[in-house]
Amino acid sequence: MFGLVIPALHTFQYLLGALQACLERDLDGFLGEIEGISKRLGVEKADLIRMRDAAVPMNHMGDAWDIAYAALFLASDEAKYITGVVIPVDGGLSCKG
Repeated sequence: MFGLVIPALHTFQYLLGALQACLERDLDGFLGEIEGISKRLGVEKADLIRMRDAAVPMNHMGDAWDIAYAALFLASDEAKYITGVVIPVDGGLSCKG
């Protein structure tokens, strides 16, 4: 095992670092964006978030980690037999009738 390089582990570590950087940047952008929407619509930020949560069948808004976990699963050995599929990470919104 000396000198053995496990590409999947290095890829996983790289992905986690990249995702963390994106999440930190995007969270700041999201908070600024929702405040801007709140001001434009004349709706309190908390009310706007409640309205968004109510629109999703799971009754809460997802976050970037939900997408990150789906991507990590698809990049893992557990998904080795999954090909050419679209996996919606939307809290059931695409199934809502």
